[in-house]
Amino acid sequence: MNKRENLLWQIVLIIAFFAIIYNGYVLYNMNNEMTSLWEKYEKEDIGTDKKLQNKVERLEKSLQDKKEFKFKMRQNPSDLSAVINFEGLNSMGIFRHFKLQSIWYSKRRGKYMAQLETATSSNYYSEKDTLAGGTISKITEEAVIFEKDGEIFKYEQGED
Repeated sequence: MNKRENLLWQIVLIIAFFAIIYNGYVLYNMNNEMTSLWEKYEKEDIGTDKKLQNKVERLEKSLQDKKEFKFKMRQNPSDLSAVINFEGLNSMGIFRHFKLQSIWYSKRRGKYMAQLETATSSNYYSEKDTLAGGTISKITEEAVIFEKDGEIFKYEQGED
């Protein structure tokens, strides 16, 4: 071999030597990182991620609250009588739950009775009777107290 070939082989060997040392260093660091991750995995309890568990509980509570929520409007949005006062509107048969016709004291039953007109019929009612999806909670000489969906409505005698 001449000097030129000898020099070329020496350069190739030096480059190969540095490549082996560099790759060995990289593999050593990768092995250390993999070992530390494996030890962390072995120490960790599977399925006990607190952040994830808290988030799931919060989402389940939110879903339950949405299922239990009951939307209820205070007034019928299509009821124009809430905005405009129409004369004789109740006489046309348009009223909230029923129309109070009369109230009297029944001696036979020993309590007040009321004649109420619904959209379909007119009947006599006493306290605790159900009507239009609600309950008559009290009848006095002047008014009928009606309860529906947790709201209390008062219908007074002579009120249209």
